[in-house]
Amino acid sequence: MRCVPRRLFFLTLTAIVSFLLPLVMIGSIVLGLSGLTRLALLMPFTQQVLQHLLHFLTTLGSGNAWHGVLIVGLTSSTVGVLFDTFASARFEGFSHH
Repeated sequence: MRCVPRRLFFLTLTAIVSFLLPLVMIGSIVLGLSGLTRLALLMPFTQQVLQHLLHFLTTLGSGNAWHGVLIVGLTSSTVGVLFDTFASARFEGFSHH
């Protein structure tokens, strides 16, 4: 029974990291592309990529790019928690044999 709070702590940590990592990656990509639009040679390319990325996020968020980013984060968090649960159950099964 002592393992339950520890597992919940690690599941919570996994959920937080799995949620924040895509948000940081998407934010870095958007900021990087926004910075590259200042270069005259790369402006058409970076504006087009940025426009497609924002359109993708808007589609996921039903008309709002911020909602799309949250959907990506929540989906990633769910997958991370499921994978962590599977891996810990699998490891526990191996350790009892």
